[in-house]
Amino acid sequence: MHISLKRNLPDILIINLFILDVLISSTTNYQTSFFIFKFLLTAILVIVLYFNNSNKQDIRTLFPSFLIKCFSLFLLITFLSLIYSANPFFGFKKILNLIISIIPLVFIFNYLWLNLNKTTLKIFFYSIMITGVISVFFIMVISPFSFNSPYSFSLTRWSHQIYGRFIGSIFLILLFILPKIASKKKKLYLMIIAIITGYGTYTTGARSIFSGIIIVSVLFFIVNIIKKEMKYFDLLIYSLIVLSVVIAIFFFPSTSQIVNRYENSTNIENLEFNGDKQIHERYQAYSISEERIKQNPILGLGFGGFKSFYKSDIPVWMEYPHNIFLETAVELGIPGLLFIFYLLYNIFYYSYKISWKLVLFFVFGFWLSLFSKDLASQSILYLGMIFTSPAIRENTFSKNGMPVEELI
Repeated sequence: MHISLKRNLPDILIINLFILDVLISSTTNYQTSFFIFKFLLTAILVIVLYFNNSNKQDIRTLFPSFLIKCFSLFLLITFLSLIYSANPFFGFKKILNLIISIIPLVFIFNYLWLNLNKTTLKIFFYSIMITGVISVFFIMVISPFSFNSPYSFSLTRWSHQIYGRFIGSIFLILLFILPKIASKKKKLYLMIIAIITGYGTYTTGARSIFSGIIIVSVLFFIVNIIKKEMKYFDLLIYSLIVLSVVIAIFFFPSTSQIVNRYENSTNIENLEFNGDKQIHERYQAYSISEERIKQNPILGLGFGGFKSFYKSDIPVWMEYPHNIFLETAVELGIPGLLFIFYLLYNIFYYSYKISWKLVLFFVFGFWLSLFSKDLASQSILYLGMIFTSPAIRENTFSKNGMPVEELI
């Protein structure tokens, strides 16, 4: 179906607002102005969805009981922990991010998935591919990433973590859908875009993200070999993607700062990492987390409690350990850890019931949660919660002639 700007404008707006909301919800900027921005973005998306909704759906499919119970339990644990939190004000900010950004986003994703059709899917793919390709060329020109100061939102100063999650996700999506594309011509077009986005991920200097797409890509090849699902032409395409990204890394210019970041992370002799500041600060935060866990291993120090100690021990910007298990253990103790393990089990278990490729995508989200962002901003990972819904697990696309495996 041909996409018309006039006819499909609401869908184009919804899809792109949703993509933007996913990215913005994963920021850990907890200033008042940014909370207002997140709230307005979510509110606008909900309003546009409401007026564009032509399907009257059962309220139980729009608000699955598992999601309601899960988020209610999570909020209960975090709110109760504020009673004894070492920093209840910061803990409340994290809860606020969940309420106005992450939780609405998950329910919006549930709605969009239930109502996905060929047109909206096409808009989604076009949106991420066009934006991805243009943005990679843009960052090659302006080099907008800085790693020694807190990010600020401007045309020439981007967050390498936020943009890296965007461009890395595009690369993995292309990797997953390539075998399902029948046309060899289209495969070649997608191969070129995959090369550009793969190189774009490298140029962010976001080491956890670049290593994440490498790990997931290797797992993807291994599973394909075991399942014997990869054709010879697909193997050739993937080999060309890997080779081309490697060639681009060595022959296209990158700033010395980005090159040094990768070189530092591979120099593990005596765990010095060439004195890399960010690696040593994280290592220091991990060590401090271990000490804080010992102070109250049962209930933790309360949501936001890690930040109460950072000023004397670690850099001012390190407001959380950058690892969801350490953060949960420090702040929420055993109840929080049990909740996180239960949540992860459900995400991976029910995602596998739909497609093993979905599991790999959330492995990527899980990998990122071990090295960046906090518990209240892991938007990629939390999106996997919708697959616990029976309505989602059924063949949502059968009415449109679109089995899930043809999409992912």
